[in-house]
Amino acid sequence: MKTLTPVIALAILLFTSCHNAPDKRPNKSVIVPQSISTKVLVKESVKDSSVILSHVITHRFSNTSHRDTFKLLVKGTELVNAKVNFNIVDYKGRKIYEEVFDAVDLIGLSLAPDSITGAEPGKKRKEDFIRKRIKDFFAEGNFSMPAIERNSTFDDDDLDKSIWRDIKSDNTAIGFIYTLDAEDTKSIAYSKKRHKVVVYFGCC
Repeated sequence: MKTLTPVIALAILLFTSCHNAPDKRPNKSVIVPQSISTKVLVKESVKDSSVILSHVITHRFSNTSHRDTFKLLVKGTELVNAKVNFNIVDYKGRKIYEEVFDAVDLIGLSLAPDSITGAEPGKKRKEDFIRKRIKDFFAEGNFSMPAIERNSTFDDDDLDKSIWRDIKSDNTAIGFIYTLDAEDTKSIAYSKKRHKVVVYFGCC
């Protein structure tokens, strides 16, 4: 029987050790406690013929164990003159939030005139920007849990302080923030005490 050279013996030992070593990579199927998880894009057929663009996802919001459905339905004949219906339907099928706004509110002051000619943004550029905002509207970074950090202080007299305290006291409340028309920013969350979606932050 041939004797293994030290180099070959060492190579075999290293291969065996690596092959039998336990896999320390995190199990992607494990759900982190109190995790709101990532959004799930829903391919939903919209029967309303007036809807020219839509974006639908599911995400934990009113309940940390179940997903609600977030919808953006753009209705009209052309994108720049369309209306957008933003609504949230909870996991039981109840509509818990709705706001309707102009599609151009998704542009706000984001598109500047041409730096050389000074010409205002054209229709195609506006439509492309609206499509991008629709696509990014439900970005994961717009969700947060808790909705309000423990060290936050109330500093907006235009809002209902009792609502703010309600949401802050619930460390499982999930917040969602969105901006329209450049400066109209809202943060919403589901109040378990009031059994409805509330605005706990608004600017400006």
